[in-house]
Amino acid sequence: MHNTTLLASRRRIPVSDTIPVGRKLDASVARRVGRAVGKLLSSGARACTIDMSGVETADSGGFGGLMMALRKLEEVGAHAVVICANPKIRKLFEVATVSRFAPVVSRPEDARRLHAAVASGLAS
Repeated sequence: MHNTTLLASRRRIPVSDTIPVGRKLDASVARRVGRAVGKLLSSGARACTIDMSGVETADSGGFGGLMMALRKLEEVGAHAVVICANPKIRKLFEVATVSRFAPVVSRPEDARRLHAAVASGLAS
């Protein structure tokens, strides 16, 4: 189910779509995430949640691909949020300052709250 917002054109667009990552983030998974981001953007989505809540391992290829997907979202002005509760993976995000591209939260509720705030104009 997608939350929606009504634009001036009276066209409903998704407020947030979620891309699940799975248990590991490697180069092949990152390519899949990148393709999913491209599809979301071509469908008109202006917000994206990347759900890494189940990720147990990540390698450099996967992390690099994730960063490329986040940059793609930033370049078009889409709002992205990453969900990640794994302390080791979050530490990697802190070192790489992923928050420059997207906030990293621990729970889906936090991601929904951020997207809602952006959609209502309360945050950017």
